[in-house]
Amino acid sequence: LLGRMQADPQVGRFWRDRSTAGIRQEEQLLVAYLCSALGGPTRYDGRDMIAAHVDLEITEGDWTVFLQHLNQTFAALAIDNATSAELRFAVDALKASIVTTKR
Repeated sequence: LLGRMQADPQVGRFWRDRSTAGIRQEEQLLVAYLCSALGGPTRYDGRDMIAAHVDLEITEGDWTVFLQHLNQTFAALAIDNATSAELRFAVDALKASIVTTKR
Protein backbone atom coordinates (compact mmCIF):
# COMPACT_ATOMS: atom_id res chain seq x y z
CA LEU A 1 0.00 0.00 0.00
CA LEU A 2 2.66 2.52 0.95
CA GLY A 3 4.68 1.73 -2.17
CA ARG A 4 1.65 2.48 -4.33
CA MET A 5 1.01 5.71 -2.50
CA GLN A 6 4.65 6.83 -2.60
CA ALA A 7 4.65 6.38 -6.38
CA ASP A 8 1.38 8.27 -6.83
CA PRO A 9 1.75 11.77 -8.34
CA GLN A 10 -0.88 13.26 -6.02
CA VAL A 11 -0.15 11.72 -2.62
CA GLY A 12 3.52 10.81 -3.05
CA ARG A 13 4.38 14.25 -1.66
CA PHE A 14 3.76 12.98 1.86
CA TRP A 15 6.82 10.69 1.66
CA ARG A 16 9.11 12.80 -0.52
CA ASP A 17 11.37 14.03 2.29
CA ARG A 18 11.12 10.97 4.52
CA SER A 19 14.03 8.66 5.25
CA THR A 20 13.87 4.96 4.45
CA ALA A 21 13.85 4.22 8.18
CA GLY A 22 10.96 6.63 8.73
CA ILE A 23 8.95 5.04 5.94
CA ARG A 24 9.61 1.55 7.32
CA GLN A 25 8.45 2.68 10.74
CA GLU A 26 5.30 4.16 9.22
CA GLU A 27 4.64 0.89 7.38
CA GLN A 28 5.00 -1.05 10.63
CA LEU A 29 2.59 1.32 12.36
CA LEU A 30 0.08 0.95 9.52
CA VAL A 31 0.23 -2.84 9.73
CA ALA A 32 -0.08 -2.71 13.52
CA TYR A 33 -3.08 -0.40 13.26
CA LEU A 34 -4.88 -2.58 10.71
CA CYS A 35 -4.14 -5.78 12.65
CA SER A 36 -5.36 -4.16 15.84
CA ALA A 37 -8.52 -2.95 14.09
CA LEU A 38 -9.26 -6.55 13.14
CA GLY A 39 -8.77 -7.74 16.71
CA GLY A 40 -5.40 -9.35 16.00
CA PRO A 41 -2.64 -9.86 18.51
CA THR A 42 -0.67 -6.80 17.35
CA ARG A 43 -1.20 -3.61 19.35
CA TYR A 44 -1.00 -0.15 17.78
CA ASP A 45 1.27 2.11 19.82
CA GLY A 46 1.50 5.08 17.45
CA ARG A 47 0.19 8.60 17.84
CA ASP A 48 -3.52 9.22 17.59
CA MET A 49 -4.69 9.89 14.04
CA ILE A 50 -5.33 13.61 14.56
CA ALA A 51 -1.85 14.26 15.94
CA ALA A 52 -0.24 12.15 13.22
CA HIS A 53 -1.96 13.94 10.33
CA VAL A 54 -2.83 17.48 11.53
CA ASP A 55 0.01 19.28 9.71
CA LEU A 56 -0.17 17.32 6.45
CA GLU A 57 -3.07 19.20 4.85
CA ILE A 58 -4.69 16.02 3.56
CA THR A 59 -7.57 16.79 1.21
CA GLU A 60 -10.74 14.95 0.21
CA GLY A 61 -8.99 14.21 -3.09
CA ASP A 62 -6.01 12.71 -1.27
CA TRP A 63 -8.39 10.53 0.74
CA THR A 64 -10.05 9.31 -2.46
CA VAL A 65 -6.66 8.41 -3.94
CA PHE A 66 -5.76 6.57 -0.72
CA LEU A 67 -8.99 4.53 -0.90
CA GLN A 68 -8.26 3.63 -4.52
CA HIS A 69 -4.81 2.35 -3.56
CA LEU A 70 -6.24 0.53 -0.56
CA ASN A 71 -8.77 -1.29 -2.75
CA GLN A 72 -6.09 -2.12 -5.33
CA THR A 73 -3.90 -3.51 -2.56
CA PHE A 74 -6.76 -5.65 -1.23
CA ALA A 75 -7.30 -7.04 -4.74
CA ALA A 76 -3.57 -7.66 -5.33
CA LEU A 77 -3.33 -9.55 -2.04
CA ALA A 78 -6.55 -11.47 -2.75
CA ILE A 79 -8.05 -10.36 0.57
CA ASP A 80 -11.53 -11.80 0.89
CA ASN A 81 -14.57 -9.52 0.74
CA ALA A 82 -15.48 -9.89 4.42
CA THR A 83 -12.00 -8.93 5.61
CA SER A 84 -11.79 -6.10 3.09
CA ALA A 85 -15.13 -4.75 4.30
CA GLU A 86 -14.03 -4.94 7.93
CA LEU A 87 -10.79 -3.12 7.16
CA ARG A 88 -12.61 -0.49 5.09
CA PHE A 89 -15.01 0.09 7.99
CA ALA A 90 -12.06 0.68 10.33
CA VAL A 91 -10.35 2.97 7.82
CA ASP A 92 -13.52 4.91 6.99
CA ALA A 93 -13.94 5.72 10.69
CA LEU A 94 -10.61 7.57 10.56
CA LYS A 95 -11.48 9.98 7.77
CA ALA A 96 -12.58 12.85 10.04
CA SER A 97 -9.29 12.59 11.93
CA ILE A 98 -7.12 12.49 8.80
CA VAL A 99 -8.69 14.76 6.18
CA THR A 100 -7.86 18.27 7.30
CA THR A 101 -8.88 20.40 4.32
CA LYS A 102 -11.60 20.29 1.67
CA ARG A 103 -9.36 21.38 -1.25
